[in-house]
This record gives sequence, C-alpha cells and structure tokens, in this order.
Amino acid sequence: MLPARRRALAVLGVLAALPLAACSAGAPSVLVADESVERLPSPRASAELDDPAATTLAAPSGQLPEARPTVGDGVLIEGLGLLSSAQHDVAFGTVVNPTGAAVRVTVDVTTYDDAGVVLSQDNTAEVEVPAADSTLFVAEVITPAGATVARMDAAHSVVSPVSASAGPTAPSPALTVKGRTIHPDPLNPTVTGRVSSAHPGALEAVRVMAVCTADGEPVAAGFGRVPKVPAHGDAAYEVMLYGATPDTCEVTATR
Repeated sequence: MLPARRRALAVLGVLAALPLAACSAGAPSVLVADESVERLPSPRASAELDDPAATTLAAPSGQLPEARPTVGDGVLIEGLGLLSSAQHDVAFGTVVNPTGAAVRVTVDVTTYDDAGVVLSQDNTAEVEVPAADSTLFVAEVITPAGATVARMDAAHSVVSPVSASAGPTAPSPALTVKGRTIHPDPLNPTVTGRVSSAHPGALEAVRVMAVCTADGEPVAAGFGRVPKVPAHGDAAYEVMLYGATPDTCEVTATR
C-alpha cells in the first residue's frame, strides 16, 4: 500500500477541468488535466548509444524476441494540474512508482490554448521516487504574456534506477520532511520546516516542492532548494508559495 501522501493528494485528480478565464479576478485558478499521461521511452543502454560495434541480432522468422521489462515499467503520473496566480504558474502532480526499485523520473509538461496551439513545452521536473511509493512534483510553467492555458498534458521518462549505495531505496524514502509551518502573506505566503536525510553522504541542492490546499482544493504551490543537507542530518527549508494563503501543505524533498 502506498503511503498517506498519495491518498492526501488524490483530491487533486478528481477536480473538474476549469477554464482559467472563468475564475474570479485575483484568486488563483486551477486547471486539472483529464487526458491520459504519456510515458516516454526509457533511455537505451550506453552500449546501444555509443558503441559502433554493438549489433542487433534478428529473431528467426516466425519467432518473436522475448520481451524484457524496462526499468521503471509501471511508473505513472496522477493528479496532473496547473495552478495559475497573478505571480506565477506552476504545474503539479504525483509520480507513482509501484515497482520494487527506486527510480529517478523526469516529467515534461506541455500547455495549450483553446485552439490547440502549444504555449509552452520546457516545463520540467525531476524527482527521485522510492520503491513502492509516490512523490509529489512541481514544475515552473512559463507561457507567453496574455496567453490563457486551456489544457495541458505531460510525458514522463525513467532516467535511471537509484543505486543502493546512494542511500536507502525501499520502502522508506531517504529524504523526509519534518514540519510544515505556513506563514501567511497577501502576495507570497511561505511554508517552512526541516529536511531530514538518511543518506550516508551530504547532499547538495536538495529540491523541496509543495502543493497546498484550502477547503480541500489547491490554492498555492511552489518549490525551492536547500543548499546542503548533512549526512544522516537535517537542514531548514523554506518554499515560497504562488497563490493564496493555504490551510495545509503537502511538502516533499528530492535529490
């Protein structure tokens, strides 16, 4: 069973898709994608990419080659959405990893106007997801001035498995968040706490992401970085939120 974090974010995936222009002025608006999320093919092994001597043997006629599982098969995205505020636009969602190995996943979000014209494509987040677990992601979205996002979709690829030597891979995440104190502000509220690491070495530039709700609906999101988290230690984090002051925040940290 996946942890409570995934259940807490499930509400994000059941909201109706909202045209951004229909929301009241000054309030953050939320668009939740209702189309399927595409999975990009995983990168090929380095020997296939770089070795000119590498060859591919054809299977005998009438015999299909044996299918081999790809690292990260079964990884998917849930609750894809876009939160738009006067200050910033951010995409959010949850990467679910039902496999028995920790993986690093890249998520690429594309936005469109109501005519289907692409507004932005390079909206990327990369997260590390423990085995049989899920991880929140938040990606910055930059669209042309004055443009209105009517729909969005996302593709994801498994960049690599996470080495056991880099820290625990299952079932508990090696980075955990302690404390989620919300600091109200009319323009940019923040959420603060501490990131705790079970990794055997110090980690630099740890990414912290937050999606926050009020009355059960997303009203703010944001991301930031912790310069350094010591080995088997913890460090303070602060995430600036784009949107309205929330009641609660879901916060995650990833390498």
